[in-house]
Amino acid sequence: MGCFLVGVLFLSGVIRATVERRPRDDSICPGNQITWIYKNSGQVIGCSPCPACPPGTEYSIPCSTKAVNGTPAKCMTCPRGKFSNKFDNKPCVACTRCSKRYAKKGCTPHGNAVCGGCKAGYYDNEISFSCEECGRCCHDGKDEAPLGCARVGMCKTRPYGCPKLNRTPTKPRMNLTIKESLASKIFTQQVKKFQRRSTNKPRTSSSPSIPFLTKSDKERTHFTSQVEQGRSMNNIRHEDTALSQTIVLYILLSLLVLILILLAVAAIKINIPFKRTQRPELVRNLSSSYTTNPFMPVPTPEDRTLEDFIEKCHDVVESVCVLLGDKQKRGMWDFERVAARFGLTQEERISIKNQTTIEGGNATRQLMEVLCSKRPKITVKQFAEIVKNINRNDVFDKLQPFLSN
Repeated sequence: MGCFLVGVLFLSGVIRATVERRPRDDSICPGNQITWIYKNSGQVIGCSPCPACPPGTEYSIPCSTKAVNGTPAKCMTCPRGKFSNKFDNKPCVACTRCSKRYAKKGCTPHGNAVCGGCKAGYYDNEISFSCEECGRCCHDGKDEAPLGCARVGMCKTRPYGCPKLNRTPTKPRMNLTIKESLASKIFTQQVKKFQRRSTNKPRTSSSPSIPFLTKSDKERTHFTSQVEQGRSMNNIRHEDTALSQTIVLYILLSLLVLILILLAVAAIKINIPFKRTQRPELVRNLSSSYTTNPFMPVPTPEDRTLEDFIEKCHDVVESVCVLLGDKQKRGMWDFERVAARFGLTQEERISIKNQTTIEGGNATRQLMEVLCSKRPKITVKQFAEIVKNINRNDVFDKLQPFLSN
């Protein structure tokens, strides 16, 4: 409803301004009116009253000014730093600036800023009602320290400055500072100590005078105590720093030792399988004595060689090849187990096993040929004993009639 009323009043003002435009002879219209002129000639066309705008806005064309005919006219929001809290035709006014006071409420287009008390370092002047800057304290018992000045250890400014201080100290109106209170305490303790000593000692002709500490002596005593306290704090800090550095050093050394131990364990684990593969019984050369292999008997002159058996007994050789290439236990062929017992290398066993993937290949015959090439004097009896050792008695029975010549 309020917006509707504002719109009606605004339209009525615009209509009234249009109706009341009339040529005048004066160069500018009197009162709170807008003078309308032609753009090129500057001749006055007529006058129109300034319409009222709602709070927080002002008319785009200021009152008592000239405007070119056809200039858009409307109510606009107050610019930043200005406000309007009434429904009238007056322009927005500048907001109050709380430069030395605390701002309770900021300035908005609809309302002025609200300032509070003086900031720290300033005090309220009862005559000018403004915030005055605090000054230094005179320490003559007549200092005044309002709240804003007391927060920063300052006092109310005196119009004629601080007077010359008398030697006789007077009781100040404000509380003693920390420095003066410590100096006074030290002075009192020294006087009491001297009085105790004087009462215990017998009187002499020349009575000692009570020492009197001046203000400079008090400050010097307080400064000395502060220096000693600072030195003790620095020593504590240095000790803490050294302790923390020592702890960090021990931690780093522990980590280094742990890393070295882990590397040593890893190297040992890597070298164990390598050493196992280098054992003599697994990589033994067939040219060595057969007595080192417990599965192979000592050859005699009557024993038939494996090479002679392959050349002359083709049918039996093929039968043995079929039997050894037919069974597989735990993912390993029987001819692989025979090759391992004879100590063939991993590469040689892989080459023999690859014969199973070749069309027309014979892995067992390849095994026999490799054995004959590496050890020409190997006998059928030795080959049969290895076959018997892998629990292939059926193959051993096939080879038994051909063990000797």
